[in-house]
Amino acid sequence: MSAGLSIIIPCYSEGPWLSEAIQSALNTDYRPLEVVVVNDGSSHPPTLAELDKWRNTALVRIIDQPNGGLARARNQGVSQAQYPYILPLDADNQLLPNYGKEGVNWLEKHSETDVFYSDVHHFGGVERIHRVFPFTLQRLMMYNYIDACAVYRKSLWEKLGGYDPHMPAMGIEDWDFWLRAGLAGAGFHHHPEPLYRYRVRPDSMITATTAPKIGALKAYLNQKYAGKMHTSLPATYVHERMKKKPALTILKIVLAWAFPQWYQNKISSGAWTDV
Repeated sequence: MSAGLSIIIPCYSEGPWLSEAIQSALNTDYRPLEVVVVNDGSSHPPTLAELDKWRNTALVRIIDQPNGGLARARNQGVSQAQYPYILPLDADNQLLPNYGKEGVNWLEKHSETDVFYSDVHHFGGVERIHRVFPFTLQRLMMYNYIDACAVYRKSLWEKLGGYDPHMPAMGIEDWDFWLRAGLAGAGFHHHPEPLYRYRVRPDSMITATTAPKIGALKAYLNQKYAGKMHTSLPATYVHERMKKKPALTILKIVLAWAFPQWYQNKISSGAWTDV
């Protein structure tokens, strides 16, 4: 199998932005390439119209399925991917042209790495460069700072059994996937510059669906990983943060304890980064 890249775009009702996402994927300066768009049972007329525009386009494949949620849509796309490297892209976001080349070239040269992720350019509701962090399992256990938009080996997805479709709400399937990858010993590489654009909008799935059910989602993860995570890892991480930025660390701990929903919304929206 050639070292090609499959870009997977789940789609439900993102018609206003879908064509921009697909075009950004086609602009990827890496070949061989395919763009797999999974229509997750959308009945939204503008979305269906946009999908129809792309059905006979070279390099683009449209897969229609009954509505099953984000995890099932991603799983369907990855399962149908013909290339060994995967890059998920949300239908309202955009890739920068060099993401595919940077990611695949790194993974081809570094067999110890399974996941390649980058900083991100936020646009829409805000305009800024959002810096993320090199991988540590300690930090990932605290919150998800690695977006779904990362280049990874299809073999990793197969090893982990794909994204979990049984969560009580959508929105943190990628966090669960990265946690399982980290616990399985997968290697992560952070690229310290933005390689994709994340659309910040007030009606996003994270705001409308994930944030109101974050308690149930975290309870699900706590039960799922009971006994599997080393309980000292978060404590070690907080200790390291305290040594570097004690006042800010204490402030964030107090805010997270006193205003948990507000604090989680800030983290989920990207308004606040890690200390």
